[in-house]
Amino acid sequence: MAIEFSERVRRIPVYPAADAYAVPEDVAMMASNESPDPPLPQVGAATLASWTMLVGGVGFLVLHTLLQWQTPDYFGWLAVIGVFGGIISLVARMKPDRDEYDDPDNGAVV
Repeated sequence: MAIEFSERVRRIPVYPAADAYAVPEDVAMMASNESPDPPLPQVGAATLASWTMLVGGVGFLVLHTLLQWQTPDYFGWLAVIGVFGGIISLVARMKPDRDEYDDPDNGAVV
């Protein structure tokens, strides 16, 4: 059935006015007229390390509790220190308060 449909489409006449909208073959067509999203910014090494400590520490503590792993006591303390270190590092790297901006809705658009 797909072959029959493609043959029917091929028989549709092409009008000269439609050739003005032709694009080269190497152009990627999008489903809408919106521009593609801009690339995401690169994550800094300190931010990545902070998130790794935070998530890794919590993940270790949860797995240690659920699976009842027998590990030395200092592993648990290292995980707790990692969690608090990650939180402190992320909070310290936060941008200052946005009081100097006079946009009451912080740029939200509905």
